[in-house]
Amino acid sequence: MDQVGAGKDHGNSDNIVDVGVFDLSFYSQQQVAQNLALFQAVFPDFDVSYSQPSYLAQHAVVTPYNETINIVNDYILDQIPGEERVYYCSD
Repeated sequence: MDQVGAGKDHGNSDNIVDVGVFDLSFYSQQQVAQNLALFQAVFPDFDVSYSQPSYLAQHAVVTPYNETINIVNDYILDQIPGEERVYYCSD
């Protein structure tokens, strides 16, 4: 899994699903509209469904790099109303 997140796993599998392509690898202020397009395409009706686990389980953004998904995750989390809470855990 670490190889996938680092963009190093280029292998093929019979379990591959084509989910479309949104290139966010060259992120800048000019690409805010691209983030919005990605968000609206993957998460329609997010404003009314974001708190339903089944809705979230049926939608996903998959990228080859952890850095890219961190950008996407930050954008999506900013769309959730209310104050942010951080939960910590330790093993």
